[in-house]
Amino acid sequence: MWRNGPIEDAHAARPTSWRKGMPDGLMFARNTWLTRQAFDVLASAHQYRLFELESLILDRDTEWPGCGGTPTEFGWGFLGEVRKHVRKRIDQFSYFEEALEPDDFLGQKRT
Repeated sequence: MWRNGPIEDAHAARPTSWRKGMPDGLMFARNTWLTRQAFDVLASAHQYRLFELESLILDRDTEWPGCGGTPTEFGWGFLGEVRKHVRKRIDQFSYFEEALEPDDFLGQKRT
């Protein structure tokens, strides 16, 4: 959800009085944490797991582990674009999850 999206734009942008800088190490820590969350959610059989992931990603008050800040602090000025980007990706996954058989969605069986 982050690759080539607005959070990378925030990462590349200069810090402002409203937005903290996001050096490469911080971006790597955020991507690592987010990837772990995505794997956990996608491995779950819970019906609304994709929307739980969306809520987790878009929660502006969640401190990013290993980063010492929140999405608001690192994404100020890009938050609207981040919201649109994430919702679009979650909607795409939801569509395919509904349209495909469980064995075909992400190539795994649900038990």
